[in-house]
Amino acid sequence: MTSWRSSSGLAFRPRAGDPAGAVAALKELLTDRRRVLGADHPETLATRHHLVQWRKRLSKSVSS
Repeated sequence: MTSWRSSSGLAFRPRAGDPAGAVAALKELLTDRRRVLGADHPETLATRHHLVQWRKRLSKSVSS
């Protein structure tokens, strides 16, 4: 199984037609970044932002 821990991997996943998988991967990544870097670290905050954006996109695609 391919690891989706890198930013490039996360960016690739939605383009591959798996936004739900991208959301799941970002949730895992966020948990890890909070544990390792702390809740206020810029990379943790960026991951939270990306997760919110992909959840919005996923909910729009499900609604359509």
